[in-house]
Amino acid sequence: MKQLIWISIFWSLFPMIPALWSGGIAGSPYTDLYFSVWSLHIPWMDDGDPCSTSWINYPDGQSIYSSAYVKSIFAWILSPLLSPAHTYNLLLFVSRLLGPICCFLAMRAWGYKDLAATGFAVFVGMSPYLHGYSVEGIIEGVDVWPLALWLWACARRKTPHMIASLALCILMSWYLGAVACLLAVVLAHRDKKILFSLCGIVVASPAIWTFVQSHPTMGAIPLDIREAMSVQWGIPTPNIMTKSNPFAKNNYIGWCALISLIEWRYARWALIPLILSFGIGADLPILSFVRFPYRWHLATMVLIGFAIAQVLERKNWWWFPFLLLLDFLLLSPIDLFIPTAPANIPTIYQHLDRPVLDIPGPLALPAGTANPSRERASYLLYAQLFHKQPSLWSQDFNTLHTPNPSFQNWQSWDPILKKDHASLSLSDRTIIEKMQGSIVIHHKKLRSNNGEKLKQRLIKAGFSIHKETKEHTLLFP
Repeated sequence: MKQLIWISIFWSLFPMIPALWSGGIAGSPYTDLYFSVWSLHIPWMDDGDPCSTSWINYPDGQSIYSSAYVKSIFAWILSPLLSPAHTYNLLLFVSRLLGPICCFLAMRAWGYKDLAATGFAVFVGMSPYLHGYSVEGIIEGVDVWPLALWLWACARRKTPHMIASLALCILMSWYLGAVACLLAVVLAHRDKKILFSLCGIVVASPAIWTFVQSHPTMGAIPLDIREAMSVQWGIPTPNIMTKSNPFAKNNYIGWCALISLIEWRYARWALIPLILSFGIGADLPILSFVRFPYRWHLATMVLIGFAIAQVLERKNWWWFPFLLLLDFLLLSPIDLFIPTAPANIPTIYQHLDRPVLDIPGPLALPAGTANPSRERASYLLYAQLFHKQPSLWSQDFNTLHTPNPSFQNWQSWDPILKKDHASLSLSDRTIIEKMQGSIVIHHKKLRSNNGEKLKQRLIKAGFSIHKETKEHTLLFP
């Protein structure tokens, strides 16, 4: 156990050191990081509606479901002491640390010795799959400890604990809950009592209802996007031989894991989630709700982890967990060091006292495709935690929402779209005025001198400059 704790501290902290040293947020600004930080605080900043928020798409609000509600409780407790950035970094570290430790305790409960439990904990709790979510900044993806807690309850044959822990998996993440349900069915071959875990679905039904109410039109995603979000065949290039890549979708199992084939009677069960990871069967009922098939990969890791534990139960390979970790850190396609995202807020927001339409705003692009506008969440969402003003923009979450058509003229100024700049008229100003809103121009984001051109057109349309800095202009109608 002592050995595992030291390994866990190293794995949890070492990749975060560059971000912590610079004072930034650990995670890539080009994926979901800023939304993750924002989602930790919105539940207790909002008006109490669990299905929607008024902080975006003001004044109508927008439906939303956050998988961070459980973590939000801790964010609320820490808010008087830590900034949102420091709170996120701390919760990320704790989640990474709890994962392998809980995996170790779960396997000890299953009767495995320390070495076997350590091998399982490293293979599952320190896997590139989980590390990838830290790189991307997807806060709910880094949690494996609720699943390990459920495995512990299954080993103890405690029905109430099995039900409660599976419900917790669903509360922590829709995908983690799906993995737990699949494992409950698969592991039932060892103990039929594990199937009682599925009663956790009933316990978590309020959260499921909230999720469905938040996304009433959600269904299976288009075939081409689903294929992009499925695992792929091929030998990955080690991260030490490639450029930094913030997009961490992967199905890396590791070369050392091949040893688990010795225990084929255990590893064969991993074929079930492995097949699902390729998107096979994704059109079937219930399975279609798992919009990104590669998320089944965690179940694959757990079942192969059992085979590795069985091997280490018989062989005294004390060095094998270290070899597994080196394999993951150096040979996987996921960056070793977690990227750093800026935690600073533009000074222009110190003068903001009303709802805001930032230019440029968000872009709705299909899931599975690179979206350069994601970095703008630093001021569209993250900055809200400081200036406390809602955004007039609606936000697209993996093609689940339609952009507000009222702002098409404003969106034409987005350099990513490469459209002709639409004229801004009195009617555009009237829309902002009715919402008692304001405009913030981000000159560097608009590139070239487009920000200055937009400013002059807004002045001609009747806007007045309230405050101006080198990089931003705040205008009121």
